[in-house]
Amino acid sequence: MIVKLHGLRRRGKVEILAEKNPSDYDLPETDFRRPIYIALQLEDTGELIDAFLRLRSFRQAVCDRCLKEFELPLVIDLSLKLIPEEHQKWTSDDEAMFFHPDNPEVDLTEIIRDHLMLSAPMKILCRDDCQGLCSGCGANLNSEKCTCVHAPADERWSALAKLKEKMLAEEQTQKTES
Repeated sequence: MIVKLHGLRRRGKVEILAEKNPSDYDLPETDFRRPIYIALQLEDTGELIDAFLRLRSFRQAVCDRCLKEFELPLVIDLSLKLIPEEHQKWTSDDEAMFFHPDNPEVDLTEIIRDHLMLSAPMKILCRDDCQGLCSGCGANLNSEKCTCVHAPADERWSALAKLKEKMLAEEQTQKTES
């Protein structure tokens, strides 16, 4: 996405809305099957240009717990500083891009692609309460019951099981009394 900055000072604040195909950003069609919606807000602050970018799309994903395929909604907000090249020594914690004052345009394609590719969370879940698969029979515990035959508990742990039952009973009694 190439953004032309010429004449921005006269307009002050500008908002650009766009709908792009994933292929415009060399994104894999297997991961991104829907369009990418982009909202870009530019504001000239005199010395530099503040850019606020919001990306919205969906990414094909596989749940880490139940292995179900689903569409993961993506909403990515970023802020950039667009700085004329004469200020190359600019330092900031913000992400910055430089542009030549004689040809005031910036190409945001690489930044958009990078953020979309790196946007997946570390743990991908189809829903927050996903129960996953049974480790014994492989049943999807979100939609079916486990068919495993559970082995009887080891007798050596029976004293602990009785203690647990006693504590739960006492806790229940305390709740009903209060």
